[in-house]
Amino acid sequence: QDSIGIVQISACAAAMAEEDETEVAAATVEVEEEVNDLPGAVRGVCKKALQVDGLIRGLHEVAKYIDGGKAQVVFLAESCNEPAYKKLVQGLCL
Repeated sequence: QDSIGIVQISACAAAMAEEDETEVAAATVEVEEEVNDLPGAVRGVCKKALQVDGLIRGLHEVAKYIDGGKAQVVFLAESCNEPAYKKLVQGLCL
């Protein structure tokens, strides 16, 4: 959150801020989305893993995890247009 440069806050403003935080917390309750296809399911799992720091991204980090035997699932984007990256990731996964 950004820090606020106001030193003095009225009691009313503080109460409103607390109410806003409560509303935001209530609004962040996740609603399970209906998944009808595999890409949607994968996307949902990746989002949840990202929220709990269970998703590794970036070539260097991914290569470390694959090489260390810690990777459970590896996804390589179809849009990756660097043949050396594809070859490295595919080779490490074998």
